[in-house]
Amino acid sequence: MYARDLRLQKAAFAKTADAYAFLRAKAGVDLLDSRYRQAFLPAGQAGFGQEAAGMALMSEEYVPELAEKDDVQLMAHELAHQWWGVLVGIRSWSDFWLNEGFAEFMSDAYIEKHQGRAAYEKQMSELKERMEKLRGDGKDRPLHWEQWKDAREALGAIPYVKGALFLDRLRTELGEERFWRGIGLYTSKNARRLVDSRDFQRAMEEASAQDLRELFDEAVYH
Repeated sequence: MYARDLRLQKAAFAKTADAYAFLRAKAGVDLLDSRYRQAFLPAGQAGFGQEAAGMALMSEEYVPELAEKDDVQLMAHELAHQWWGVLVGIRSWSDFWLNEGFAEFMSDAYIEKHQGRAAYEKQMSELKERMEKLRGDGKDRPLHWEQWKDAREALGAIPYVKGALFLDRLRTELGEERFWRGIGLYTSKNARRLVDSRDFQRAMEEASAQDLRELFDEAVYH
């Protein structure tokens, strides 16, 4: 971790280590690199975050938010990408939600572990409000989306918001044990591979012993 204030750095590092242990347990597989680095850049926007293999870049302004105000979401989101985005990559931008929806949901799942169920439900409520606004603005689209012309068109809020809400829905419908078994199976089975939404569907069907075609057709493909 690289930040100017050593006192805050230690507090932030302790929270990162806790999130790392949580995400590693849910993923069921080690990262490509056992070392993970965080660099906090000066004069950046407070909400800035960008992952890369083995590291994350964030704004220096975020350090006190993480260390003193316990705002762990950005840290956990960028850390989650080490599994869902780096270790398990996507075949094309059509399934960008497998990166960003996972990072959004897993950071919220860590918030639940770290701050309690009420904090998680607050995150889900805010995501639902954002999704309603996206629908109202005519910006809704399927999670698996092939109509993009370039990477910029494949991005936007839908992969983050709708993707995280779909994972929350899966968690509710499958139950804790089968859902998390599926997340671990999907991640460990596809480590160092490129995936699409069907790979995720197959893993969740195997873990839950259920036919999820109807659910995925509704929530992912339409």
